[in-house]
Amino acid sequence: MNTKRDYAFQLMDLLYPTPTSDAKLEMDIAMLAISQAADQVRIEEIYRLKSLGSNIIPSNYLSTFDKNIFPKYDEGRCEWYIDLPAKVLALPNNQGLQQVAFKKHREQVIRVVSPMYLSAFKNSLTKDLDGDYACYIDGWRIYFINDLDEETELLVRMLASANDIGEFDYFPIDGGIESRMLEKAASLYGVQKKIPQDLTNNNESE
Repeated sequence: MNTKRDYAFQLMDLLYPTPTSDAKLEMDIAMLAISQAADQVRIEEIYRLKSLGSNIIPSNYLSTFDKNIFPKYDEGRCEWYIDLPAKVLALPNNQGLQQVAFKKHREQVIRVVSPMYLSAFKNSLTKDLDGDYACYIDGWRIYFINDLDEETELLVRMLASANDIGEFDYFPIDGGIESRMLEKAASLYGVQKKIPQDLTNNNESE
């Protein structure tokens, strides 16, 4: 199970196969490049799959957040909500939010609905859902149509921005696009320009 930090080391090896005292890339810069590249190649691949008729997001691209996620009550809106555990990568109809579920009862459906759907059925939504639970994204929150309580632990499975993934956590990428991610990371944001140039082809700057 590779982490963001693992891929950052791979990026360093790609840029400088033979480490020397001047062939250094700061870890935070490397991880930023990996995060940005991972987001881009995952979105590109999802749209490529869509062009072939598949609307399924590869499971290896998704992150699951299931630690200490409990709903809170918004008194102004009279709705229960949770804060998004990470930024959701933009896809049509909020497809990046793949699943919201009860941690202890994952078989219970919590449907993710779009704002357009919510607007169309706002006066009869609960009835239309036939008793199922439903939620929707608004800004950095997930709001629930149904009543919950503060003891209800939830989990969220989503296409999360890689920048919000911890450096030691599972990194949501698969082998099919790893090389593309590393190549893109090597060229993003002038990463190479932050490393002393090797002017003599001996891997040491002058």
